[in-house]
Amino acid sequence: MANGRSRLLQHLTAAAASLINMCYGTFMGWPGTTLPILEAEDSPLPLTADEGSWLASINSLTMLVAIFATGYAVDVVGRKKVLLFGAVPLFIWWVMVAFANSYGMLLAARAIGSLGGGPIITALPVFLCEIADTDVRGTLIVIHYFLMQCGYLLVYSIGPYLSVTTVALICASIPIIFFLTFIWMPESPYYFLKQRREAEAVKCLERFKGQLSREELKFELESMYQAIREKQQSKGKLKDVILVPVHRRTLLLAILASIGLALVLSLVMGELFHVSVKGVASAVGITVMALYGFFLQKMFQVVSDGLGAYYSFWGFTVMCVGAVVYVYALMPETRNKTFAQINEEMIHNEVCPV
Repeated sequence: MANGRSRLLQHLTAAAASLINMCYGTFMGWPGTTLPILEAEDSPLPLTADEGSWLASINSLTMLVAIFATGYAVDVVGRKKVLLFGAVPLFIWWVMVAFANSYGMLLAARAIGSLGGGPIITALPVFLCEIADTDVRGTLIVIHYFLMQCGYLLVYSIGPYLSVTTVALICASIPIIFFLTFIWMPESPYYFLKQRREAEAVKCLERFKGQLSREELKFELESMYQAIREKQQSKGKLKDVILVPVHRRTLLLAILASIGLALVLSLVMGELFHVSVKGVASAVGITVMALYGFFLQKMFQVVSDGLGAYYSFWGFTVMCVGAVVYVYALMPETRNKTFAQINEEMIHNEVCPV
């Protein structure tokens, strides 16, 4: 158990890391306030409704490239470096928006900015779970989502009242703040152990946990080594996710319920899946969500133009109500539980015998 000072460092590190999610919140919120301006008669850069729908949805497809690349990079270059890299495409996006003079430039900027979604969706939840004590893991994840909503709130607050260029330049400062803040924070000790750099892992571990006795340090290292060995020895395959009942049940639960509650998908992926299939199951779940997000964003404009916007929002309402009922009835509680306890509960949970 970490002491007060080390517990504070866990929260500060999580807040600094999660600033990149605030960057992503501004990126994702931009179409909602700016597209109506660009599609208006007095637009500074005239767009059609169809062009606007492509700007709102193309990122769901292009970010898949970064997601799969990031899944490999987190164990090669480290969680921290991957997250720092994620700020670069988001910064480029805002600079391109500030000086965009054509639809093509905006579309290219949108595709580039979406590459920042890879580190956020794959590396950030892993990093937060690895640095946190079990009893504060949920709190750190809340910081992660809270700052994303702050990003949405910022762009919604200034977007309708300032020029497109001014909004872009203001939002471009957030990736810079994230980079300058997070670069000083420790790396995950799990990464150093996987790289056989135990001395550096111990330093990071003691920063996050406080001064440990020899027995406590041995216990922490053995627990991490055990988790790493299980992941290396258990090479999950796609067929395992489909054919093994507990993995299939977990995947169906994640795909959280996420129709109405997509923001917590990455947390579910990180906590519910067994280590042997976490990688492949996360890839499947994220791919489904990306395709679903693209379809939803692209069809929103089509449905709204053809039938009226109220049909779209009633559809969202039904999805959210259904997700609440589904989660309440079938989703296990993960608060204050280790990953081993969560996996054991999923194995013995027969409420969803599919």
